[in-house]
Amino acid sequence: MTYQVPADVAESVITAAREGRIIQGAWRRKSAGKEMVCALAAFGPDINSSSDCPADYMPAWLAELIPGLDDGILSDRVPDFAIGLAERSARWSALDDQAWSRVKNGLLIHCIESALAAAEKAQPTPRPAYWDKVQDACGQVLASLRDGGAPTAEAARAEAARAAEAAEAAAAA
Repeated sequence: MTYQVPADVAESVITAAREGRIIQGAWRRKSAGKEMVCALAAFGPDINSSSDCPADYMPAWLAELIPGLDDGILSDRVPDFAIGLAERSARWSALDDQAWSRVKNGLLIHCIESALAAAEKAQPTPRPAYWDKVQDACGQVLASLRDGGAPTAEAARAEAARAAEAAEAAAAA
């Protein structure tokens, strides 16, 4: 599918960001007579949840991700985030389904690698017996993503369940 945010919509997001009307922690609210909106809600007056984002604007997984990103960054970076998002959205039509799949896989790879690196630093010495199993499970998912395939939700749940069971058994021992 081809995605593209209409130029007038992208421009309204940029205007809202420049006017300081992009907020965190809420979809919409009034402040000093102005409508304040989160980064995703800025894309339309009827967007009050990720599922309200028009399907031709962006992949659903991206729409679901934007509120968390918006809420998770420093407040002084919110305008730049919204402007960058709007500017890029005007060029999304250049990305086909395969390109979007690569973008999603790249994001997932980065998230898993970052989570593993952070968790590695938090492991006690000696490392718990379950840690190797967790790393192996994540490694299998990373290998699949790097090969261009996303594991099915069922396969990912099964692998996560195996890792959790191994961690539980190791912790009980």
